Amino acid sequence: MTKQIEISIDDPVTTTAERFVEVWNRVESGEELEAERRIVFENPETLFKTLTLERWTLWNAF
Repeated sequence: MTKQIEISIDDPVTTTAERFVEVWNRVESGEELEAERRIVFENPETLFKTLTLERWTLWNAF
């Protein structure tokens, strides 16, 4: 089983709130969901400051 993490650039607060409501509604309707892994960065600068080449290399090692 491969674990995947979605990385995106967006407003983290808005994105998280929207996803919460979406997932809540899906679960209330009886749908079974798998866990999702997401990291949302506010802008490209923060993304590249956080995920440096060294960290990306380490991440891919696992």
